[in-house]
Amino acid sequence: MIGHQEWQPGKIDPAFAMDDFRTWVRPRLHSHRVTTGHTLWGIARRYATESANLRRLNPWITDDLILPGQWVRYR
Repeated sequence: MIGHQEWQPGKIDPAFAMDDFRTWVRPRLHSHRVTTGHTLWGIARRYATESANLRRLNPWITDDLILPGQWVRYR
């Protein structure tokens, strides 16, 4: 066939390169249990992210209000 390349052992197909593989894998979500004194900003800082990202992952958060016992998801 014209334009068709056969797979050869030991040859890496550029369609399956490592850089492309990272786009297929969905980042794993982690959870943080809120305790007294925690703030959304503090949780974001602890996990090297922004409070806007936490709000996006946790749509139930409004006006940065979180209560002890709640779980906050982060990546």
